Amino acid sequence: MIEVESDYERRKMRLQVAIEARRFEIDLFWRRSAFFWAFIAAAIGAVAWSYGAHPRLAIVFSTFAFVCSCIWSLVNRGSRFWHVNWESKVQEFEDDVIGPVFKNPQFSPGKNWWPGARYSPSRLVIALSDYVATLVGLLLVYQVATSVRLAWPPGLGDVAVGTFVAGSLVWLLLVKLKTLRHDA
Repeated sequence: MIEVESDYERRKMRLQVAIEARRFEIDLFWRRSAFFWAFIAAAIGAVAWSYGAHPRLAIVFSTFAFVCSCIWSLVNRGSRFWHVNWESKVQEFEDDVIGPVFKNPQFSPGKNWWPGARYSPSRLVIALSDYVATLVGLLLVYQVATSVRLAWPPGLGDVAVGTFVAGSLVWLLLVKLKTLRHDA
């Protein structure tokens, strides 16, 4: 263990550990997303490859893609939890060492036609993972219904479902996922 000379040095070290852990969690978030994207993309490619000639095999690949999508969504939520945990520790420790650097972000939206906004990248990726899981789930339901010769809704039903899912996602992105507080 490192011998710490003073209380200030101890506080400084605690802040540095929290900053490094925060940075590490952010890095892990993006690495995990890339990992799951690779599996999901491979599974969707396998569905496309096997759909015509081997429809039951396509169901297996769709199931794998669905499971990967759901797990990706849960992993994203876990990553967000740990990121927010370390972010709050940085904010707690920073006052004693460097003052409120991370606590109070300064932002001016400007007057351009598409101003910046305080959206959370991790929440947006969580929304994307939920959307992918929903689409893959619908693909799986469609494949199962087709394989057991059940009638799938005609074209109008597909358009209605697609419109509802896309509209819900846009509503979530624009209204519900905007970060109002830093710890939200």
